[in-house]
Amino acid sequence: MIRVYAKLLAAPLAAMFLSAASTADERPIRIIPALNKAIAIDGNLKKLAPATEIQAESAAAKGSGLSARVAYWRDVLYLGIDVTGDKAAAAELAEVEIHFPGAGATARGYTYRFAPDGKRAADPETGPPALANSWVQSTTRRTDHGWVLEARFPAKSLPRFPAKDPLLLELCVTYQRRTQVAGTVAAVSNCEGGSMRGEMLRLTDDFRRALKLDLPKDVAALEGREHGWVGFALLHYPVWMISDRPMTSELLRTFFLEQVHDPVAARISLPARMHLPNGRQLAAILTGSDPFLEGGGCNPENELKMGIYVLQGRTARNVLEWPAASCKLGRASSVVVDNEGALSVAYAGGATVNFIWSGDHFERTEIG
Repeated sequence: MIRVYAKLLAAPLAAMFLSAASTADERPIRIIPALNKAIAIDGNLKKLAPATEIQAESAAAKGSGLSARVAYWRDVLYLGIDVTGDKAAAAELAEVEIHFPGAGATARGYTYRFAPDGKRAADPETGPPALANSWVQSTTRRTDHGWVLEARFPAKSLPRFPAKDPLLLELCVTYQRRTQVAGTVAAVSNCEGGSMRGEMLRLTDDFRRALKLDLPKDVAALEGREHGWVGFALLHYPVWMISDRPMTSELLRTFFLEQVHDPVAARISLPARMHLPNGRQLAAILTGSDPFLEGGGCNPENELKMGIYVLQGRTARNVLEWPAASCKLGRASSVVVDNEGALSVAYAGGATVNFIWSGDHFERTEIG
């Protein structure tokens, strides 16, 4: 098995979420170079000659080793791996793990899987969404000394990454193959403890600029979707979406990887249409877990969340994040926006929470 573990760290904005060891890291940094043009994915790694190269050899298994090459063109990351060892077997896997810790504490990595005969379906626990997996183009080729893998990762296929901070990259490559002794594995790696030995890598800001996104100031991290991009705040909830077509409430639902609840099924009183005084449409999205149990009782660790978004052109902007159902408040029995932009949320438990429109978001005023 080959394991490629990539971590992108972003320092100043998200430093509060990184370990002291990460923020204090003073290892040398190598810049990942840009290619002169887009290249075909055909297993010919010579086209990646300008790329940054990483090598590792095995002391335990003589003759086993690998080299990895990484480069980019515009908003696409290219990776090539050349494996040296015994003849490749179809059961062997290449795992490409990519994670961006600088994107925030809730951002998770994606694990892509490849075999000598091609790309594999994503693991539901550690892998990317199926659509992201489909965006990755790859090819493998057997060689006299082993096999090679070449893969193309468009920015949308990558897990959440920093929207502004430097794109520091740790790329760990581990090759594992079964030996003739049952149950033993010979490993080859350029990393120790999940970090590169003696250095780090960095993608230049040109990679991110190629996306041509005009980001709001409070967007700290980005994540791709089928129809566009999601921007996350420093506190990790989605604050902004941009689509490749005019945004609607129905389209907005597709930008959430977590389950979006139907208000009727969740017994939350949400109007089908809400508008601000200037006519802009509002859309409400329900996420989280229903705290109320079917047999009665309530789980205080669960909560349904209501996100309210302003739709304008191709974008959706979060203007309120508030409980829709909790053990303390009960279910929201009424959500009303009046002609002056005042929002009131009444709960079955008796409380009413009031908000006023402050120009770009709803601001809480009092609890009745």
